[in-house]
Amino acid sequence: MAEPSEIPAALAPKYRMNGLYVKDISFENPLAPGIFIKQIEKPGMSVNVDVNILKLQESTYEVSLKITARADAPDSKAVFLIELVYAGIFSLSPTLSQAEHDKILLVDCASYIFPFARRLIADLVQEGGFPPLLLEPINFEAVYIARQGNQAA
Repeated sequence: MAEPSEIPAALAPKYRMNGLYVKDISFENPLAPGIFIKQIEKPGMSVNVDVNILKLQESTYEVSLKITARADAPDSKAVFLIELVYAGIFSLSPTLSQAEHDKILLVDCASYIFPFARRLIADLVQEGGFPPLLLEPINFEAVYIARQGNQAA
């Protein structure tokens, strides 16, 4: 039986996910239980997503998504407020340039984490007594390109 050969550098994985976890989570339902007794108009929603990178070791990083979602009644009182920081630890190939590191962390790794955070937010809102909040997919590559364009300007 032949020994497995090494994977050519062009085909080797550029990163590896080491683990995912909730770093911080908060759900507030300040109008409960009254909100469930009276009918209110459809609340206004605001959602904010930030990507943060923390270098842990030479080629190992924590990538975290901080997602804040708020639903407001017409009188501007918060119906619910969610704050979630969901993170992952990723090891990148040390042969990659810093520019490649940045793009992988801000695009690939953030895209990897997002579905897990999205599901958790939907579940939290539903457990809070509301219909699940299904966040739209995010094109992290478009965000990255726009950020690069703003930095060049």
